[in-house]
Amino acid sequence: MFEFWDVSVTSELCRVSVCPLSSLTSCPSLSCSPANPLLCLLSHPTPVLRVSPVSCPPPPPNSCLLSLLSCVSPVSPLSSLSCDSCLSCLSLSLMPPVSPLSCVSCVSSPLCALSHPFPVSHTSCFPLQWVGGRYSLWSAIGLSIALHIGFENFEQLLSGAHWMDSHFCSAPLAQNVPVLLALLGVWYINLFGAETQAMLPYDQYMHRFAAYFQQGDMESNGKYITSDGSRVSYHTGPIVWGEPGTNGQHAFYQLIHQGTRMIPCDFLIPAQSQHPIRNNLHHKILTANFLAQTEALMKGKTAAEARSELQAGGLKGEALETLLPHKVFEGNKPSNSIVFKKLTPFTLGALIAMYEHKIFVQGVIWNINSYDQWGVELGKQLAKRIEPELQDGAAVSSHDSSTNGLINFLKKHF
Repeated sequence: MFEFWDVSVTSELCRVSVCPLSSLTSCPSLSCSPANPLLCLLSHPTPVLRVSPVSCPPPPPNSCLLSLLSCVSPVSPLSSLSCDSCLSCLSLSLMPPVSPLSCVSCVSSPLCALSHPFPVSHTSCFPLQWVGGRYSLWSAIGLSIALHIGFENFEQLLSGAHWMDSHFCSAPLAQNVPVLLALLGVWYINLFGAETQAMLPYDQYMHRFAAYFQQGDMESNGKYITSDGSRVSYHTGPIVWGEPGTNGQHAFYQLIHQGTRMIPCDFLIPAQSQHPIRNNLHHKILTANFLAQTEALMKGKTAAEARSELQAGGLKGEALETLLPHKVFEGNKPSNSIVFKKLTPFTLGALIAMYEHKIFVQGVIWNINSYDQWGVELGKQLAKRIEPELQDGAAVSSHDSSTNGLINFLKKHF
């Protein structure tokens, strides 16, 4: 069993990290025992993140600030803007106890120091060794995670991933969890026509887990060109989505149970709660809901069962026959139940690595390159062209009619 333990750190250090989705996912998942609760994570240039007191709590008096810019390529305009705006807010005394002169910028990228607009010493630059962005939390990009949970816990995160790596490399195919998950996914997508994959963690600390693998899966396997350059004649990566626990039950489970599309689901739950309050009553109720949903998806409810239930409730005749079809559940809806003892750095690392290997196996089966993302690059190229066109009031006519109309409408209302 692997448990959290606290790491002593100075209370006079406030850390602001401009970071990728990996940190925004891992830090909330491990926030039940943070080494430093004053970590503030910013991932895109929406102004509310710069000025909202909720987004970054005030640090103690006489604090210093460590500003960490994490990116996996030479600094983009968005990364630079986020870092610049963050430091500007500090200089405008939105966080009065912190002196902007005490900031140190550390960059996690092999080329960032060459293009970064702020003076960053090469000794403060931690190379990624060319790790892809969505697989980079194990590298220097994970520094913001280590700052939040402590390096001992970060090492446990790595140990969990290493354990899953070893399992993936050595376990027979029939007992190889990432391989089995990958084969099931291909089976549902290519033989049953499933289009989506729901990830449903029954633990609020994992509320960003599905969002993390929206990028991990969809950016990796959202491809229609094979590794040899030809177009595929079959479907590839699914649409990945999900919400935690009973939040999802009351939002979209109706579609999963009685909708017209097959939606394979991964249910995840720890056997032990981080907070077993009231004799563990809360977690037992949550677990009952977890078990009920997977049973309902598998077994459904027959017309005979529904009829008996309605009759027991006193309904009969035309009223019963009218309601009866709505109370029938077909069942036979696919789901995986993934149960782990407790959410710890080790188990989170193992879970993330498990899904990474699943994605890799599916990419091999579909004969696509899971490690490029040219679809992401196209939007960036177009954004560079559009950005200067937004700087003045002149009408724009250099795009298609739809884009021209949108640009000109927005410029009138800036």
